[in-house]
Amino acid sequence: SRAMTQQVKSQLSSDAIESIAHYDRVHEEELFVNAYLQQFAVPEPVTAEMVQKYYDEHMAEFGVASAREFEILRVPVVADEKARDRLLAAVPEITATAQWQSRAKEWQKNYNLQYQQGRSQAGLLHKDLDQAINRLEPGQTSSVIYVDSELYLVRVTKIGEAVVRPLVEVSADIRKHLAAQVLRDAVKKASDDARAKAKIEIPEQQ
Repeated sequence: SRAMTQQVKSQLSSDAIESIAHYDRVHEEELFVNAYLQQFAVPEPVTAEMVQKYYDEHMAEFGVASAREFEILRVPVVADEKARDRLLAAVPEITATAQWQSRAKEWQKNYNLQYQQGRSQAGLLHKDLDQAINRLEPGQTSSVIYVDSELYLVRVTKIGEAVVRPLVEVSADIRKHLAAQVLRDAVKKASDDARAKAKIEIPEQQ
């Protein structure tokens, strides 16, 4: 590499040689800056108190557009075709029933239907059920939904106001944001300290 350097220098213009030397000086300065920051730009750790404070002060960032309350009727995998056909034949009656909860025990006995209530939350249900719930208006019932060989009917009972995602769900994102912020603050402080201790002269342009 030294032999090639010696030979090429005799063929390059002075501007080209200066450009290479300038790049070398810039690269050297970057190495020294990185070494300085590793020693002096030590960010403070992100604490649980910092995460909680950010969550409390920026709660609007973690809102969910609308929360749907729903009911679900679920049938585990149906091995008996006759039982499945009997259930499907009863779907119009089930759909027309206003109060599912009042009939839940009867339907569980007759069709093995399992009744559940819930409130929409990302990742709580299978995406096909989530999509069906998001399309329904209060009082509307879905058609039969098949998920992993199980049968579902879902009904939206109420659409509430926006709800806030819980802290446990967003704490990882908050920590990443705060970690970047405290790192920027540490770098700025290290830069300010270095400027305060150094004498910097900028030569006038000729």
